[in-house]
Amino acid sequence: MLKVGINGFGRIGRIAFRIGLSKHSSEIEFAAINTSGSMPCSGWAHLVNYDTTYRKFEKEVKSEEVKAPEAVTDDDPLMGYLSVGTSKIPLLAQKDPAKIPWGKYGVDVVIESTGKFTTPEDAKKHSAGGAKVIIISAPVKGGNVGTYIIGVNDFKGETDVLSNSSCTTNCVAPVIAVLHSKFGIEKAALTTAHGYTDDQNLQDNSNKDLRRARAAAENIVPTTTGAAVSTTETIPELKGLFDGRALRVPVITGSIIDIAAVLKKDTSVEEVNQAFIEASQNQLYKGILAVSDEPLVSSDIVGRDESAIVDLSLGCPNRPFDPVFCAEKIMEPRGRGDEHKFRYSQITDQIYIGSDFCKGGVCLLHSEEFKALGVKVELNLSQEENELPPKELEVYCWLPVADGDSPSPQQFDIGSGIINDAVEAGKTVYVHCKNGHGRSPSVVAAYLIRFKGYSLADAVGLIEEKRPESHIEEIQKEALRKFAEKWSK
Repeated sequence: MLKVGINGFGRIGRIAFRIGLSKHSSEIEFAAINTSGSMPCSGWAHLVNYDTTYRKFEKEVKSEEVKAPEAVTDDDPLMGYLSVGTSKIPLLAQKDPAKIPWGKYGVDVVIESTGKFTTPEDAKKHSAGGAKVIIISAPVKGGNVGTYIIGVNDFKGETDVLSNSSCTTNCVAPVIAVLHSKFGIEKAALTTAHGYTDDQNLQDNSNKDLRRARAAAENIVPTTTGAAVSTTETIPELKGLFDGRALRVPVITGSIIDIAAVLKKDTSVEEVNQAFIEASQNQLYKGILAVSDEPLVSSDIVGRDESAIVDLSLGCPNRPFDPVFCAEKIMEPRGRGDEHKFRYSQITDQIYIGSDFCKGGVCLLHSEEFKALGVKVELNLSQEENELPPKELEVYCWLPVADGDSPSPQQFDIGSGIINDAVEAGKTVYVHCKNGHGRSPSVVAAYLIRFKGYSLADAVGLIEEKRPESHIEEIQKEALRKFAEKWSK
């Protein structure tokens, strides 16, 4: 089980804590929480239990005080505990991230959600206390730290410090990824009408940004957003081609984004809407991107799990300037808080490899062998989605992986989960296989490792025995080693 620590128990930290407890308690364990020390333990428990935006928490969180916040020291920052059911989570108050004793509590991953330690140098200070991986819950400031958005560019363990960017970026990036992959984007701009945040003022007061100095609940406040630029960190070919502005509006959460994009292909509202409908049904975007044709307003989407909800009724083509597609409205349900989404697939157990098996198994095939087998489920790991899936398919999932690259841990999880569901239902799975590339065979190997108890060597050996031309490359073997370590725990 993955042990998680939280540094910064404000909006993002508390909502991440709620989500982890309510939806992922079997996969992650909160091992320690570091707070600002501005309240005793009872105060932090109260703010978890009662939330103006997301209402009363479904679980009861209790507190146990060891010492008052002003009595903590660098050597002993423990204030007390939060208790949820049988779990007892240490609550700390240490202002220096280098002095937080993550190692003492066995923490693997730290969610850095203070909003203060957003440079690589500051975030890496958590390593001194024993943290192995640090996720910055905001756009990173300077340095060479990767930005990763679930469903767009999945983290593959390249570094021990990464950024999950902002809530708006998590909403925009999957939508831009779909538009760009289907139609190509020449340039784009966005405007977000965004709920106000706690760096604004309730009453007019001092602020270096004189617009943000004004009362948040009484004004529409024009300001900047880094969401467009952050999106191009996840889709590098759009750098310099995407920008945006923001309007902070008097709602506490539930935001909307208007995207205007010049597309490379002539298209229509119907074609663009269909692209989003198909993406919402793709396992890659499950829980990330949804669509709606209902006449919704901002309060209707508060509390929804998805990063983005595309409103199909609000798109409009800007004639006669094809291929301009403007005013694609996207509802952003998560406001400033629910940025950390942990996604896992379920465990299974049955596999067959080879074109000689055509009922209830996994076929690692070439496209010319596809139609003869009565396949109902296809996994496509090509870099580009070359053609529409056949109508006879019941499930089609595109997990794009570049030539010579490896599927990400999330793609291994998703792919093996799809195989499991199909095999249990007695359906044949077609894993799209291309000579000279080990992308698809590596997903089958992950399935063998995870569900059949194979070692990496045995899984690779079986695949190469059945399909000698399906060579799993070193980059994929290294990713599989990490995958095997994860599922052996």
